[in-house]
Amino acid sequence: MKEVEQFVDEKIGQIVGKRKSDVINLIAETISKSLVEKVVKPQIIRWRNRESVYYWTLNNLESRIKEEAERWLTTEESEAIIANSTKEGLVKFVFKDIETETDGICKKYGLPLGSLVGRGVNLETGKVEFYLDIGDPTFLTAVIAPVVAVILYAVGVTMLVAVTNPVGIIIGFIGVIVGTMIGIEATIEAIKNLDIFQWIRNTVSDNKISEMGKEVSSKLAASIVEKFSQHPELEGKLVYPVTQWVKQAVREQADKARLLIT
Repeated sequence: MKEVEQFVDEKIGQIVGKRKSDVINLIAETISKSLVEKVVKPQIIRWRNRESVYYWTLNNLESRIKEEAERWLTTEESEAIIANSTKEGLVKFVFKDIETETDGICKKYGLPLGSLVGRGVNLETGKVEFYLDIGDPTFLTAVIAPVVAVILYAVGVTMLVAVTNPVGIIIGFIGVIVGTMIGIEATIEAIKNLDIFQWIRNTVSDNKISEMGKEVSSKLAASIVEKFSQHPELEGKLVYPVTQWVKQAVREQADKARLLIT
């Protein structure tokens, strides 16, 4: 079917390009949720429980989250999550557009609509590798640093609010301890190097950590999407292999569809 080859050569790259933002958003959302569950929440819990000298202060917590996030984002587990969410994005966004665009070809040859995409496409073909390297240290630092700041602020505010009301009393109290009367953000910054009492750490409950996780996941996803837009080479590393994989998948499906043509 000449029409299929023409479609593959001319249209698929355009469709993937048009839908790349949708796929990137899905990748960012998925990887952010996983990062929060695998790294952020466990590290906050370890800090709360003061598990070792690595968790004495909020500065320690900041360092541990950055280190563990960078480590986890370079593991096979995170690569698999990126690959799977990419494939999910193809099915959810790209293949739907391809199906619409190829309806005319299917009708011409008397094929069921969607014969060139859909359930028959082998998502585990493995012939084109999905590898999106977001493990670059510069990229990771740019993405994670502002998110860690959100985490520390949330932890700090949780402690300040939980200890007593009004908040101003405890802020003033801690302000005296560190030698000056200051506001919430400055107070949190000032206490980052203090070994917080255990009873104050305990105010950061599992429910509070879960709430923080939702906020952090949302901000992290937004940060990843922003960095993609600022690093065209990252988009290229996604768009090119995805385009090749989709072309291959459609060609394979077209070969199967030929058997149905009478």
